[in-house]
Amino acid sequence: MRVVTLLCLIVPVWLLAPLVFASEQSEKLELVEALKLDDYQSAREVLETIDVQSLSSSEFEQYQYLEAMLSTFDGDLLDTYQRYGELYQHAETTEIRVRTLTSQVSLTTYIGKWEEGFELANQLQKLLESSLSDDLKITALNGLIIFYRGADQQQIAWALMDRLAPLVEDNLSAKCVHRAQQIEMRFNDDVAQLSLNAILESKSLCENADNKFYALYIETYLFYYLFETNKTTQALMLLEPLKQKVDGMDFLFLTTGLYAYIADLYTQLDRLDEAEEAAKSVLAMDTSGEYLPSKIQALGTLI
Repeated sequence: MRVVTLLCLIVPVWLLAPLVFASEQSEKLELVEALKLDDYQSAREVLETIDVQSLSSSEFEQYQYLEAMLSTFDGDLLDTYQRYGELYQHAETTEIRVRTLTSQVSLTTYIGKWEEGFELANQLQKLLESSLSDDLKITALNGLIIFYRGADQQQIAWALMDRLAPLVEDNLSAKCVHRAQQIEMRFNDDVAQLSLNAILESKSLCENADNKFYALYIETYLFYYLFETNKTTQALMLLEPLKQKVDGMDFLFLTTGLYAYIADLYTQLDRLDEAEEAAKSVLAMDTSGEYLPSKIQALGTLI
């Protein structure tokens, strides 16, 4: 079975209580937080309107984090990684330190900085041992799961998933992300562990949580599942509406993963011109070569 690993590069954070908006600028920061996954272009537009000079020190750190996080969508992951590293060095608030370190750990799996990744993972583990809120624990654990999955340490990743489960039980948004991770991990470990109902239920849960990004993320795995279990007709029926949604999201790692599987599907259907076109699209989109699983999968179609 050929698989593609699409790691969750953006790790959300959940706040225990609603924030009291102290100013128009802090309201804008929270709007960016709300938009950053589902509509990153609008999030950027709002971020650009913020008067940085009027921000408090903690708000400025949040601004810098969001600026770095949104750069993920540009596809230059090394630049994003370096931004996180610079912010972590001078960040004073616990929340931004945890979020920054978590995001940085996650990115090491894509840019191949494994030695640094293990060092950062150890730092994050130490932060977990301190008195963090449950929401920051959820954020940190998600980052560690992404890293250990990428490092092919599946037993550690599953142990962390078990540790995470009780923390997300009463948090619908966090539970949605947890389910998305379960779907991906089971798919990559052994697709036979998955069922169509489990994927559809997880997608529905994310829709109920109003988490459009992860609902779509799970829907891509529905397509991969249908392909890998030889349900070619159903996969083909899902393809066009799914492709429109993913193209509309305009997130490189999601798009390259889908197009690599489209190339495989068309190859299986002996629609070789369309398979070649989809595979070449993957190579053209990933000019920096940072999304290697999808790139390798696409090259397999062209060989």
